[in-house]
Amino acid sequence: GQELAGDLGGCSEYDPEFYAEAMKANPASRGNIVIYETSRRKFREMEKEILSKLTGSGIARKRLRTFFVKISPGDLREGVELWLLP
Repeated sequence: GQELAGDLGGCSEYDPEFYAEAMKANPASRGNIVIYETSRRKFREMEKEILSKLTGSGIARKRLRTFFVKISPGDLREGVELWLLP
Protein backbone atom coordinates (compact mmCIF):
# COMPACT_ATOMS: atom_id res chain seq x y z
CA GLY A 1 0.00 0.00 0.00
CA GLN A 2 0.92 3.60 -0.32
CA GLU A 3 0.52 6.03 2.53
CA LEU A 4 -1.27 9.11 1.23
CA ALA A 5 -1.63 11.18 4.36
CA GLY A 6 -0.09 11.17 7.78
CA ASP A 7 -1.20 12.06 11.24
CA LEU A 8 -3.39 14.95 12.28
CA GLY A 9 -0.92 16.69 14.55
CA GLY A 10 2.42 16.17 12.82
CA CYS A 11 4.15 17.44 9.72
CA SER A 12 2.10 15.46 7.21
CA GLU A 13 -1.24 16.91 6.24
CA TYR A 14 -4.36 14.84 6.86
CA ASP A 15 -6.34 15.30 3.64
CA PRO A 16 -9.44 13.12 3.15
CA GLU A 17 -10.44 15.16 0.06
CA PHE A 18 -7.17 14.24 -1.71
CA TYR A 19 -7.65 10.63 -0.60
CA ALA A 20 -11.21 10.56 -2.00
CA GLU A 21 -9.93 11.92 -5.33
CA ALA A 22 -7.20 9.25 -5.44
CA MET A 23 -9.81 6.55 -4.80
CA LYS A 24 -12.07 7.94 -7.54
CA ALA A 25 -9.12 7.91 -9.96
CA ASN A 26 -8.55 4.24 -9.08
CA PRO A 27 -12.06 2.73 -9.04
CA ALA A 28 -10.84 -0.84 -8.46
CA SER A 29 -8.85 0.17 -5.38
CA ARG A 30 -9.76 -0.30 -1.74
CA GLY A 31 -8.96 1.93 1.18
CA ASN A 32 -7.56 1.01 4.56
CA ILE A 33 -7.85 3.64 7.26
CA VAL A 34 -5.64 3.12 10.31
CA ILE A 35 -6.65 5.24 13.30
CA TYR A 36 -4.24 5.50 16.24
CA GLU A 37 -6.22 6.52 19.32
CA THR A 38 -6.11 6.19 23.09
CA SER A 39 -9.62 4.74 23.42
CA ARG A 40 -12.27 2.89 21.42
CA ARG A 41 -14.64 5.86 21.94
CA LYS A 42 -12.19 8.33 20.37
CA PHE A 43 -11.56 5.86 17.55
CA ARG A 44 -15.31 5.62 16.81
CA GLU A 45 -15.61 9.44 16.75
CA MET A 46 -12.70 9.78 14.31
CA GLU A 47 -13.94 6.83 12.24
CA LYS A 48 -17.39 8.41 11.91
CA GLU A 49 -15.90 11.76 10.85
CA ILE A 50 -13.59 10.24 8.24
CA LEU A 51 -16.18 7.85 6.78
CA SER A 52 -18.71 10.68 6.59
CA LYS A 53 -16.28 12.82 4.58
CA LEU A 54 -15.33 9.97 2.24
CA THR A 55 -18.84 8.65 1.61
CA GLY A 56 -20.00 12.25 1.17
CA SER A 57 -17.37 12.54 -1.58
CA GLY A 58 -18.90 9.59 -3.40
CA ILE A 59 -16.72 6.73 -2.13
CA ALA A 60 -18.73 3.56 -1.45
CA ARG A 61 -18.54 2.46 2.18
CA LYS A 62 -17.84 -1.14 1.10
CA ARG A 63 -14.49 0.01 -0.37
CA LEU A 64 -13.27 1.22 3.03
CA ARG A 65 -11.93 -0.73 6.02
CA THR A 66 -11.00 0.86 9.31
CA PHE A 67 -8.50 -0.35 11.88
CA PHE A 68 -8.11 0.70 15.52
CA VAL A 69 -4.61 0.82 16.99
CA LYS A 70 -4.66 1.51 20.72
CA ILE A 71 -1.88 3.83 21.86
CA SER A 72 -0.85 5.42 25.14
CA PRO A 73 -1.46 9.16 25.67
CA GLY A 74 1.42 11.13 24.16
CA ASP A 75 2.43 8.32 21.79
CA LEU A 76 4.07 9.79 18.69
CA ARG A 77 2.03 7.51 16.40
CA GLU A 78 -1.19 9.34 17.28
CA GLY A 79 -3.22 10.17 14.19
CA VAL A 80 -4.50 8.62 10.99
CA GLU A 81 -2.97 6.76 8.08
CA LEU A 82 -4.87 6.56 4.79
CA TRP A 83 -3.79 3.63 2.58
CA LEU A 84 -4.78 3.04 -1.04
CA LEU A 85 -4.65 -0.64 -2.04
CA PRO A 86 -4.73 -1.81 -5.66
